[in-house]
This record gives sequence, C-alpha cells and structure tokens, in this order.
Amino acid sequence: MGPLHSLVAAAGLLASLSSIAAADPLPSVAATPAAASATSTRSLDDPRTVSAARVLAGLPPTLPAHFALANTGEWREHRDIIQSGWAKVRQGRGNVMARWRDASIGSTCGGSGTLLYPFSGPDFANAYLLFPGCRSYILFGLELPGAVPALEDLDHAAFGQLLSDVRVAVADLIERNYFITSRMSKQLHTSQLRGVVPVLIASMALAGLDVHSVEPLVLKHAAAAEHAQAPDVKPLRRLRGVQIVFQRPDGPVQTLQYFSVDATNQGLAPYPEFLAHLLAARPAPMLIKSASYLLQDRQFRTIRDTLLEAADFLVQDDTGMPYDVLKAAGWDVRLYGGYRKPIRPFHWAYQAGLDSAYKNTSAAELPFSFSYHWRGGKSNAMVARRVAVRASAPAAGGTIAER
Repeated sequence: MGPLHSLVAAAGLLASLSSIAAADPLPSVAATPAAASATSTRSLDDPRTVSAARVLAGLPPTLPAHFALANTGEWREHRDIIQSGWAKVRQGRGNVMARWRDASIGSTCGGSGTLLYPFSGPDFANAYLLFPGCRSYILFGLELPGAVPALEDLDHAAFGQLLSDVRVAVADLIERNYFITSRMSKQLHTSQLRGVVPVLIASMALAGLDVHSVEPLVLKHAAAAEHAQAPDVKPLRRLRGVQIVFQRPDGPVQTLQYFSVDATNQGLAPYPEFLAHLLAARPAPMLIKSASYLLQDRQFRTIRDTLLEAADFLVQDDTGMPYDVLKAAGWDVRLYGGYRKPIRPFHWAYQAGLDSAYKNTSAAELPFSFSYHWRGGKSNAMVARRVAVRASAPAAGGTIAER
C-alpha cells in the first residue's frame, strides 16, 4: 500500500475515533499524580497550534495566516485524500477494534486515569481508540518530540513536502497498525517533518478532537540530574518532553505527555525523576504493542520493573511484558488470537511459556491486526489484570530467557 492510499485509510480510521469514543462519557479532569510531578507553562487555545493541527489533518484552518495554505493544490490534494478516506474506513478496523474494546476491556479508564504507553512512537490512534476515557496519556519512545511546524513561514514546495512527509510517516501504522522503528528514524527526521508532534496533533484533529496547545514539558530536577550525571553515563537520548492539551467537543480537557528517552538501564540512570513520574501514575492502565521485544532484553530491566510496579491493568501483544513475568507477579492473563514465533530479526524473543499457554487454552478471537503478524488474522493480544499481592519479577536467568 502506497503512502497516499495509506493516508486514505488513516483518515477514515482516525476520523471514526471521535464517534466511537463518544459512546461513553469521560471523567472530569483533575490534577493527577503524574501531572503534578511535572511543570508545564501553557495557555489554553494557542491559535497557531489549533490551526496547524487542522491544516495537517486536511481541515479548514482557523488562523488568518494559514488561510492561503488552504487554497494551494498541495493542501487540496491532502484534504481530498482525507475526505475520501472517511467513508472507506469508518466501518473498518476502527469500528471492529471499538466493538472488541467494549466487549473485552470496556471504554472507561480505570485506576489513576493515566494511561502508560511505552515504546509508542507517535501512535496516539491506538491509545485513544482502546482507552478513550483517560484523563491523561504518557507515551514515550526514542523519537524526538519536535514542535508544531510554522506553516505560515513555509513556501509552497516546503509545505507540500511537509504534507507528503506526514503521509509517509503514518503509512505503516495504517497498513499494519504499527510503526516500524527502523523507518521512523528517517520518516520523522526529514527537511520538513521533525519529531512526533506534527503526527500526534494531526492524528488528534483527524479523530475529531480540538488541539489546544503544545508546550515543552520538563520534569522536576531534570536539569539538575543532567548536570550531575557521571561522565561515563551517556544516554542515547537526552530526556525531552512535550505536553499536548486536547479536548473532544463538549468533553473534558485531556492531556498527552510524550517523552523522548533512552529507556535502557544506562540511559535511564541519569533520570530517576522519569521513573518516579511513571510510578506516580499507579495504579495505571497500560498499553504495549509492537515494542520490539525490548522488555525481554536485560538492558531494559529497569524500565520493565518500573512499568510492572506502576500498572495494574494491561493490554499488549507478545512484544510487551514477558508472559512468564506477568504470571510470576500475580497477573491474570486472558489470551486472544494465536501465538506465532517472532518475526525476523526477533527470533530470540520466542516465549515457550506463552506458546504453551496458547496451545493449552482456547483463546478468544482477535478480529483485527494488532501485532507484528498483521497479515491474515495471525495477530495476538493479551488482556491482563493484577489479581495477587505484588510480587517481585523473576530475576535475570529466572523463568524467562533474557537476551
């Protein structure tokens, strides 16, 4: 599927999220522990951000400085692709996932009301579709946050390139329902598209949400920790954050926090405040999908243990929290779809315990693509709840094979 056709599907899926999510009322927004541990200066309704999100989503701009952009051929093509996509995909994967959500996990957001989505990249669509009732969302990945593009400063060629780059960036998500990590480093770092913010705000606008503001987010003590880190500790990414404030029409204000972070043990060592920020969200619902099996790698043991401590409810595929770790920590796990050995280059992440569980359990149907085995109804999913007293996860060399 080419980038333009993929955006047709993207438009329909995301545009349908508004009506799908609207079926259940959202709780009123209040200060959460996660939000309280960070500082962000913002004013609701930044006119430039509101309009930019709409332009990137193929909707009429609201800022006078953007009006001329809506008269360009580049934008009209962008708009037409989105509009045609609405009718084609509204009854497709989005509605199928919503029906499965309502039957399997419910549409409210339990626990603290803050969803954790590790290794997410710019995948707001799945987070909002599966958990529309959360007050706040904490996403993190290796990709840089970026900023709202200054559309009013772009010439026609640059503007057209930006729209094209956005289409390319969402193509894999829409065709496969996941981003490909190795491609994102290029797709989200072009001459015009830099970071996840443009894709996130376009996804929100396509879902029928009003994007109010985008501001840098700094966790308390982050600056001090950076200067205090040992000379030999060099994380792949300096911790950077951004907070997006958005709202469904006539609904409560919601927030999304995205952090760019090196989540390896070494990369997190200078940033204990980030781990504290995640723990402040407990008991949190959590989503993990298409996560490159990182939580089976001993280099990610710190973040694995932190997430396991923070969450009490989990929706994931086999790339997330190892099955044997969940069972040892006192979680009830319901299986959906079928388990197949990991695709290349992840053959090392085969889970014998999960394979055995699928072979000895009548797993429920999973009627949509969700994991790396996205073709032909071969995806898998797990819905897990903590039901026992918190227990320590198996140590390296325990019941699972860590790489």
